[in-house]
Amino acid sequence: MLKKENLCHLVASGVVLLGLFWPCGAYTSQQPSTGHFLAKIAILESNNGQNTNHKKMEKGIHRGDSAQGIYGLMPNTIKEIINRGKFSKDCENLKNIKKCEYIWAYFLADKLLKRLQNPAMCAYAWFYGHNLSKKEIIRRKYKKSFYVKRFNKL
Repeated sequence: MLKKENLCHLVASGVVLLGLFWPCGAYTSQQPSTGHFLAKIAILESNNGQNTNHKKMEKGIHRGDSAQGIYGLMPNTIKEIINRGKFSKDCENLKNIKKCEYIWAYFLADKLLKRLQNPAMCAYAWFYGHNLSKKEIIRRKYKKSFYVKRFNKL
């Protein structure tokens, strides 16, 4: 019988797609689950993998680029994640999006959740800039963001 812990390992290794299981870990307001957070992001960014044909950005630092994969990671963000993390050789290459996107997204989500300690703030940072400070996110009135409102409804 497949245990939940083994399933989580299979997902992290890229054997199982996120859409086929309920996320690993239980969600609590004190310690948000990275898997639960990513499940919501996947729904918002690509309808859980059903629409990964993301629009090309027309302005800003990502001008000319399109988000990638289920979690809508931008190429510059993936490069930054690769530079900050310790990944297998396979996941040190931007071209391996299908194999490594969950690992990269998990890395980023885990960092956001540890730093911000608030899933809604993390959702705001996911969409508007993962390097935003907690103070800046609050100043921007993140709770009024369409993305955070949709995130909170899930």
